[in-house]
Amino acid sequence: MNSTYLEVGIGLVVVFFVLATIADGLNEIVSRTLNTRAKTLWATLTGLLTDSTELKPDTGFLFIFKAILPSWLGGLDFRPRVHDDILSAVDRVALVDWLSKVRNDRATKPDVKAVLDEFKTGKRLQFRALLETADDESLLQLAIKIYRAVGGLDIADVYPPLQSTTVRAELAPHYYRDRYGIVPVGPPPDATALGQWLITQPLEAQLKLLAKTTASGRFVNAAARAAALLGSASIGGLDYVRRPGLRTKVFWLDGKAFGSAIWQIATERAPVNDAGGPVGVDSVAMIENLAMEWQGTPLGDYLATAGVEHAENTDGFIDEVGAWFDGQMDRLSLTYRRNVRWVLAGFGLAMAIGFNVNAIGLTEALVHDAEARSVLTAFADSTVTKACGAGGEIAGDCTAAASDVSEQLDTLRSLDDQGIPVLSSNWSWRGLEGITGWQQLLGMAVTAAAVSYGGAFWFDFLKYLTGVRRRV
Repeated sequence: MNSTYLEVGIGLVVVFFVLATIADGLNEIVSRTLNTRAKTLWATLTGLLTDSTELKPDTGFLFIFKAILPSWLGGLDFRPRVHDDILSAVDRVALVDWLSKVRNDRATKPDVKAVLDEFKTGKRLQFRALLETADDESLLQLAIKIYRAVGGLDIADVYPPLQSTTVRAELAPHYYRDRYGIVPVGPPPDATALGQWLITQPLEAQLKLLAKTTASGRFVNAAARAAALLGSASIGGLDYVRRPGLRTKVFWLDGKAFGSAIWQIATERAPVNDAGGPVGVDSVAMIENLAMEWQGTPLGDYLATAGVEHAENTDGFIDEVGAWFDGQMDRLSLTYRRNVRWVLAGFGLAMAIGFNVNAIGLTEALVHDAEARSVLTAFADSTVTKACGAGGEIAGDCTAAASDVSEQLDTLRSLDDQGIPVLSSNWSWRGLEGITGWQQLLGMAVTAAAVSYGGAFWFDFLKYLTGVRRRV
């Protein structure tokens, strides 16, 4: 093998490795700052919990860019918000929607202006954001004040749980005992009578009653189902975000945690008697009940078949659901890595332009500059030996030592000082004469494409080429 061409290849791989490692570091900074991993995870979970009546999130290559953008610029964020368990997730969503609508309703706006002044804000988007970050108690207090300030409003909008027949049935005994001292046999009162009685109770009593009943509301959409997952101890316990209203930052789940969360949700959804105790529903019926509520969703369909088959044994069910979920996470990882390549390519193009790294020009230069090849091959030997030890260049299990962006920039400057003008806009090497404008553009595009493969790929390639050179 011609050692010159081998050294040229090593030199190119060294530059690509350094640039790709910088891009990896920049991507990690962006990912941590903008929570792109968490956004991708919860978009995938939302897709597993979406039925035919809703649009399934598209986690294609454009998603990674939309996840970077804020919501007011069209960014996508399916992460549920942490809530304080007074209102269920679906009830909270309904209440926020209603309050936003009331604020912008011209017929009611003059009457509620004084009430809404308590939530100081100017623009519509700011007001909704304020509602979404408020705690449940504040939302209910605001809704009650608006209800009392404006006539003709539906009390079920103030208390969304009242829209559920199950919730009204559970509140009915408290209503009848308070009003009449007895609990008659028959259907529960309608939402209007029940709601008007409820808001006459002290706020603390209202919150206690709702906290006991809103968990009975159906998870009617994907957002509410995702919020139910976050509300489980198995998944919510992984989240260090505790302030109600803020979005979760959980970015990875293993199968066991997911399976345990599903079992917990199914247990909480099991029917209860008047005393609040279980009615003796077996575990199979319990899973069937949850599968029925989530029917039409990928997860619901799975629970209705394979999930029910393993429902008699808790550990077996958790293991089976966990294995299924791990398969979903494997696909998510592949999708995320594929999408991140576009981000890395963007960083690579920016660095190719900023650092003037033209792959075609660099190749021509290295062919004619033995000193530059010597510097780069010595750097390659040093890098591989440092990471893998002597003779480690052909080891398959060693990786490059972790380094941050500043360290790799220092490496580029070091190469520049040794006559490898990666950071210089003034190319003076022989062989660059005759490089046309389109070749410059093509060379920078090649550099960007190379960077998109990431630092780990180029380090493995560097180990291989270094080993070949030593054998030659």
